[in-house]
Amino acid sequence: METKMHRFSAKAVFSVVLAAMLAVSMLALTGCSGSGDTQYSEDQIVKVDVGYWGGTCEAPLYVAYEKGFFQKYGIDANMVKITSGSSQFLADAGDGAAIFEATPNFLPAIANGLDVKYISEVHTGCIQACATAASGVTSVKDLEGKTVGTFTANDMGQIFLSKAMINAGADPSTVTWVAEGNIGTMMKAAANGEIVAFCNFDPYVEVCTQYFDGQYVEIFDNATDPNFKDMTCCFLAGNNTVYSDPDVAKRVASAVNDACAWIDENPDEAADIISGNNDSGTTYCTPSAALLSAFGVDESKANDSNLHKDLIENYTWGNVSEEHFKNSLK
Repeated sequence: METKMHRFSAKAVFSVVLAAMLAVSMLALTGCSGSGDTQYSEDQIVKVDVGYWGGTCEAPLYVAYEKGFFQKYGIDANMVKITSGSSQFLADAGDGAAIFEATPNFLPAIANGLDVKYISEVHTGCIQACATAASGVTSVKDLEGKTVGTFTANDMGQIFLSKAMINAGADPSTVTWVAEGNIGTMMKAAANGEIVAFCNFDPYVEVCTQYFDGQYVEIFDNATDPNFKDMTCCFLAGNNTVYSDPDVAKRVASAVNDACAWIDENPDEAADIISGNNDSGTTYCTPSAALLSAFGVDESKANDSNLHKDLIENYTWGNVSEEHFKNSLK
């Protein structure tokens, strides 16, 4: 059954994000990656629920678990697939430690009481936007006065796309934004002319622009746009049990940062790991061939492609600096 699309007016999302950032005390733990085989005694080991949605860009969480980086820092990681939202995931963790990847659109929720803080950077990239070729839209500037789809209201796709429009001299307040969490429904809306473009987290826009024979035109990619390519879009977030204990926060951040460095050197193996070729037997992301086939891509073309590897190679992984951390949020 198709998901009903929800329309909402454009808002001053940047002032909301900035105000939320000023209202939150953030703990930036950059450059804290450990070295060597650190040993922890049994009473030093901390159990941590590691929440994930199943995206390619959450690869450091999967790799930190599968390659033993959590274990290296005395973290007993419990991998938890988030199915009912971050608030429920945190509630289920209770007084236990919990971490997950979060984008800056969590800042208003944090300012309003969501009990998490960002403790390190994870990567740049992972948000793209495309337009239908039939719409005649070829750039973000062409979106003025148009109807555009986004995953959720005021999410990072809308924030990035709005800022990109401003940079191009266009007014995002003229856009009618349509929130739709089901990519199939969004693509159908685009095909029917109900929206001219949409933005989403990887890998969906990448699939549309690379595998649908010219039906879609890429109009934004924050991994390559000169104004955004060096800007972090995913951060490591921890609940109170994590951020109130600097040692635990540093250890989980170090484990994820080590995983980022490993991914940078081993994109092929990382793509295999997140697709289920790992010791635990967990399939974190739908394998590339199966994902492309589900979108109707020709089987031979799907089998010859490695979508996850291509995306992993587009991102810049790991921590940079405290200044970079704060500037990315702004």
